[in-house]
Amino acid sequence: MRLVAATPDSTPLPESYRAVFNTISQDYLRDTVKRVAVPRVYGTPENEAVCKTIVDLFSGTQGAQSCLTVDRQGNVIAGDPLRARILIGAHYDAVPGTPGADDNASAVAVLLAAARAIGFHEDICYIAFNGEECGFVGSQALVKFLGSTRPEQVHILEMVGFTSKAPSSQKNPVPMVQCPEVADFLGLVGTHQSRYVLDHVLACAGYSKIPVYGLYLPDSSLEHIRLMAEHAFRSDHDPFWRKGIPALMWTDTAEFRNPNYHQPTDIPETLNYGFMAEVTRLLIHSVQSWLG
Repeated sequence: MRLVAATPDSTPLPESYRAVFNTISQDYLRDTVKRVAVPRVYGTPENEAVCKTIVDLFSGTQGAQSCLTVDRQGNVIAGDPLRARILIGAHYDAVPGTPGADDNASAVAVLLAAARAIGFHEDICYIAFNGEECGFVGSQALVKFLGSTRPEQVHILEMVGFTSKAPSSQKNPVPMVQCPEVADFLGLVGTHQSRYVLDHVLACAGYSKIPVYGLYLPDSSLEHIRLMAEHAFRSDHDPFWRKGIPALMWTDTAEFRNPNYHQPTDIPETLNYGFMAEVTRLLIHSVQSWLG
């Protein structure tokens, strides 16, 4: 198990990426978080209302209307997961008693912003998962639906909006590796089967304006890894890992830096939208460069 920091890349970024990056708006991210950050526990009318909001937000992107579906679990799927080379997902449900701005409206906003910037084509499928807080209901159903289909990579966004520059603001979620002590970085977590995807994203992160660290989990059974790093399994990437599909978790590390985790104080005003914009840009760069 090792933690690797992205190495800054001084070579010029192609103009095509800069043009797309310039379309990423902090205002759009903030407005999206505010629309999603309301009570929305899985199976409630409020959850269904947010599902409709996400459908409306996806529908605002050119070409989305013809490829949008909502399955029985309430997953909002933009694209065809059986044909896509890359899946990008974020859960939109929340636990009781919180508006869930960081958990997980922040990730839904990045998902939607990336879809808006990249657009829709058969190589990418965007998924707003439902029921993550109830045992990965939506992602388990999606993985079962995939059957023997194996996308090349899956990116799961799990709380990507909270930062702090205060000393000792970051706690260590995986004690066997040395972790930064300032909560200003994005964390990426991948299994041994996901290592090539993690290599690629870290290379793209050389252009990022935020610190990015990748946690490479060892070449061992998931049961053994869970004993060492149980927190690395706490989102919708878990069902993909169990199916042997290369997947990464993108995270701000949740309660290991955010004091509002699962609290009524997890509100839009606590998030860093400049940081979220950089996460969105890194996601776009990683996906578009992989697809060539």
